[in-house]
Amino acid sequence: MKRIPALIPPVAEQRQIGAFLTDFDRRINRAIRSKRRLIGLMEEQKQAIIHRTVTRGLDPGVRLKPSGFHWLGEVPRHWQLSRLKFVASDIVDCLHATPVYVDGAPYAAIRTADIEPGRVRMASARRISEAQYRLWTARLVPRAGDILYSREGERYGIAALVPEDVELCISQRMMVFRIVPEHSSGYVMWLLNCPEVYSQAAADMIGATAPHVNVSTIKNYVLALPPRDEQLAIVSAITDAVAPLDEAKARADREISLLREYRTRLVADVVTGQLDVRGVSLPPLPDADAEDPEAGLDDADDADLLEAAESLDDDGQD
Repeated sequence: MKRIPALIPPVAEQRQIGAFLTDFDRRINRAIRSKRRLIGLMEEQKQAIIHRTVTRGLDPGVRLKPSGFHWLGEVPRHWQLSRLKFVASDIVDCLHATPVYVDGAPYAAIRTADIEPGRVRMASARRISEAQYRLWTARLVPRAGDILYSREGERYGIAALVPEDVELCISQRMMVFRIVPEHSSGYVMWLLNCPEVYSQAAADMIGATAPHVNVSTIKNYVLALPPRDEQLAIVSAITDAVAPLDEAKARADREISLLREYRTRLVADVVTGQLDVRGVSLPPLPDADAEDPEAGLDDADDADLLEAAESLDDDGQD
């Protein structure tokens, strides 16, 4: 390390560079926090739409009846109560082992980190060999429309459907459910993501540092189920309602990635002397309010940063 040459500007210039990058970093961080806050609000709105639809249906004037469970409250009068074990033909837990992951292998092994409510993050999934895939699918080969469910760790109680045209298996802390044809797997999946089912899991929570839900508890989840035609209509309504939110969330995630890339490139250019910031000062940034970390960075500032970041993404240079 001692023999690695380094370019060292004069002390006064070092201070200028440090001050410029510190100020610039504050602006990037605030822009990213603003995007994260927006994503959080969109996620809350999405969950509210899903919860209202799968617990009340599509008819705002539907007659209700007591469910008999305090945590479930009232449900539409014509709906039936059942348990997961009666609407699933297969309820399969993962092997109590760790798969052997191999970069570039052909099969995806889905962990709790690879799912969010209603979506499998295929891009983040670790890969396994064919031999490992056969081992981890010996009890059930997941197919499109099956439900993947996390039952352990900090991210327990999340459900998503197996996508079309993929070959995958469940990895550690995961389960897979196959729903009988009399019910919609999409509807059951959204229902599993609702607070009424999550509270059933939380009531049986075991372990503080590594929480997990017993398989027997999961099999006995109480579900409020409309007729299948209504289940399908509810799934279609949810899909239409949340699609714009998912698109906006994906756009915000991309903007966060661009801002981070822009920061990395600009810092590298400044500290190597490719970008001269001597005598450059950014407009004053008002102090953020204690209750609003995004205060002081308005939409114009945000747009300017994103325009610069996107130009970097388009042509590969600042």
